Amino acid sequence: MGLYARLLYYIILGSGVVLYLHGVGGFLRLAVVIAVNFLIGRVFGPSRLNPIMTWIWNCTILFSSDYYQGFRFAPLLGDKFLWLVSCLALSHVCR
Repeated sequence: MGLYARLLYYIILGSGVVLYLHGVGGFLRLAVVIAVNFLIGRVFGPSRLNPIMTWIWNCTILFSSDYYQGFRFAPLLGDKFLWLVSCLALSHVCR
């Protein structure tokens, strides 16, 4: 199995497991955290700020999630996105 085929397999399998265990909401939250981590790596590149900004971002997510006991999107998004809030509410399996 080639490198790209194995990578594709891991991405599909990992996404399926996250979707199954945590629902669409957990998958979207994880995708946002991964995307921001990727963007931090791309923006700051090999500079000394890269690990500092990555640690700040991840610790902020970790402690804010713990402090607020998860993420509540209904007050932030409003009535226009109630369908998304109901979709995010499906991640109750592993709470």
